[in-house]
Amino acid sequence: MSETSLDTKSKIIIAAATLFCEVGYEKTTLRMIGERVGIRHVSIFNHFSNKTEIGGQIIKNYFQGHHKQCYAISSMMDLKEDDEEYYRNILFWALHYKIHEENEFFRKFYISYFSEESTMLASSSHASSMNEFSFLRFTVPERRAFINRSLIMAIDSNLASLIDISVIDYVQATELVLSRTNGLDVNLSKLPDEEEIRTFASEYLPKHKIDILKDILLMEYQ
Repeated sequence: MSETSLDTKSKIIIAAATLFCEVGYEKTTLRMIGERVGIRHVSIFNHFSNKTEIGGQIIKNYFQGHHKQCYAISSMMDLKEDDEEYYRNILFWALHYKIHEENEFFRKFYISYFSEESTMLASSSHASSMNEFSFLRFTVPERRAFINRSLIMAIDSNLASLIDISVIDYVQATELVLSRTNGLDVNLSKLPDEEEIRTFASEYLPKHKIDILKDILLMEYQ
């Protein structure tokens, strides 16, 4: 798809994603995004409330692209039916953390975004009664799913931070997230150890470094 045929909102997302990966989330300003698109930065407010909202859209794009990558890889895997869920969960997290390990600016954007989101949520909780939060009006299964997703996001962003300071690698992060989230959203009959994940990753994960912009973030605009 030609960039000239895209609407302004899409061009803002492309510009922001590119800048987040080139100079980082924190250093990117709305003015820089506007200049990259060729519009005044105040025009961005016609489409997004702030940089965090743009970041949220890019995070959504990331997981959509990530799922497509996982699907493409899993379609080539020769797995027994009983093992499919088990290995697809390893694949999902191993590829996720491998992307973090190989892409410094995206990794820092991911960490910064979730840190900013957590700060905003904490500020809101101090300013409002907890009874005002919509999740309290969820049904029990919806509330459980919301809480599980929140816990997994917290674990995930913390593991990304540990990768960022070289405490763990993507395989160790995968092992940790699977052990911490087992029973939340993943029903695994067993848990893989580090050696199993390394063997699996060396066999199935891409041998080349993924281009985070081309292969993941901006896939739908190409």
